[in-house]
Amino acid sequence: MTKYLLQLLIAKHPTIFMDNSESLEDAEKIKMEFGKVCLDYDAEIKAANDSNNWEELKYKLPSG
Repeated sequence: MTKYLLQLLIAKHPTIFMDNSESLEDAEKIKMEFGKVCLDYDAEIKAANDSNNWEELKYKLPSG
């Protein structure tokens, strides 16, 4: 999952992220801080759709 996240980050920000171990560590940090695993996907989607409390998460990229 971390490698896939890195691929997405490279595609979106090719000047910031590269295919190296430092960028992989950055992707790991982002995954650990913002990633979420749920046991019941349908229940989570329903709860998110029923809630008006959308929280926007912000992460500062390594380049600033």
